[in-house]
Formats: sequence, C-alpha cells, structure tokens
Amino acid sequence: MPVILGAALTLTICSYWGYQRWKVAHRRKSEPLTPEELRRMEAGSHNFRSMFFLGKKDPVTAAKEAGIAVEICPDWDLAHLNLARALSENGDWPNAGIAANRAIELSTGDRFWSSEEAFDAHTIRGTDRANRLDNAGALTDFERAYSVDPKADWMIGQIALTKAKLGRMDEAMAHVEQWLKLDSKQSMAWFLRGVLELWQGKNAEAISDLDRAVQLAPDNAQVRALRGIARLNAGQGEGAEQDFVEALDQDPNCW
Repeated sequence: MPVILGAALTLTICSYWGYQRWKVAHRRKSEPLTPEELRRMEAGSHNFRSMFFLGKKDPVTAAKEAGIAVEICPDWDLAHLNLARALSENGDWPNAGIAANRAIELSTGDRFWSSEEAFDAHTIRGTDRANRLDNAGALTDFERAYSVDPKADWMIGQIALTKAKLGRMDEAMAHVEQWLKLDSKQSMAWFLRGVLELWQGKNAEAISDLDRAVQLAPDNAQVRALRGIARLNAGQGEGAEQDFVEALDQDPNCW
C-alpha cells in the first residue's frame, strides 16, 4: 500500500518555506536571526529536500534528509511525518510507525496542515499496527484516515479486513458491499469479498467472486492463487492446479 506525496502538500510546504525565507530577507539589517529562527530554517531546508526526493522516488535519500530535520527540530510534526513517509516507502514499517506516531503526538489533536497529512500519518501508523497484530489500534487509525479522506475508497477494504480479523465478520462484509457499490469494477473489492467468504468456508461464493476478480485483474498472481485455494477446497483439483501454475508463471513469489 503506497503513500502518495500529493501536489497540494508540496505546494503547502513550498509556500511555508518560501514565506520563512521572505521574512528573513525583509528583516532590517539591525535585526539578526534568532537561534530559534536559524534552527527552524535549517530544519525546513532538510524537510523540503526530503519531500523533493520523495517526489523523485528516492525514499532512501528522503529518509536521510527528513532524519536530519528531525534531529535539528525534534518538535516538528511534519518532519516526523515526512520521515514516516520515506521509511514506509523503504518498507521499514516498524520505524515508519514510530515516526508517524510521533507526528500524531506532536500534532496536538491531529492539528495537521491538511487532510492529506492526517490521512498519511494514520495510514502509516495503522499499517504498522496491523503488521504487529494490533488490529484494534489499526482499526482506529484506518477509520480516522477514511474520515478525513472519504474519496480513498480502498481504505474501506483496510477497515473491512481489519474488522474481519477482529471477528466482526458481518460488519466486514457490509463494508465490502459498500466498496462494491462505489466501484463494481474494483478487482480488489471482489478479491477481498472472496477472501472473507473463504475464511467462512463459503467456497462456491468465493470462487464466483474470485472469478470476477480474475476477469478484472488477469495479471494479478495473488488473485489466481487464492482462487486456486478456493477451487481446491471445493474439490476442483484440475482447476486449482491450473490456477496455481498460472499464478507461479506470473509471479514466482506470489505465495
């Protein structure tokens, strides 16, 4: 699940950083910069660079720059958030979760500059919590993320999956139905419904939904592999074998 750096956020940071530079440029020569202003400007420079490298798909350098910004200005929520973004792009979810949690703590009640920032922070922390099997905490974050950006309909799937892990299967299925009503051509919604049906032992229903998912995403090896499992459970050995072979041909690491 990628965390996307949006143009609106970039514009916000550029505007803020530019404004800080403008204030400094227009100070009277008799007014030297205070240590706090120097500290903030140095941190802002590194934070801006981290966003630049995120946009360039270089999360390693982005994480390095954001880390410097955090060292200089450890009380800046956005520096911690950009560090979390970069670390999540690197696949370092444990440390990304720590950075996102710190950003949320420093935001004093989700006082982020935009809904995109709140969405990213809670999505990253929620993903780390889910990875650590803290499903209750993950659900809180995913619901918060969706509340600030209802257009991110894929988050409905995260909420549904998390509720299913918590044993709230009826609610999970209702969320998937909601997702399908919003976009009936979303292959991952059909895939998720198939997953939930498979967990409930409803192999015939799972095969039907996974058939639809395969039609919509024929190159997705995981969808084929799961349909193979459903077919195997239903006693359809030949069809299961075909799915497994095709899935492995598409992606040898799909398991």
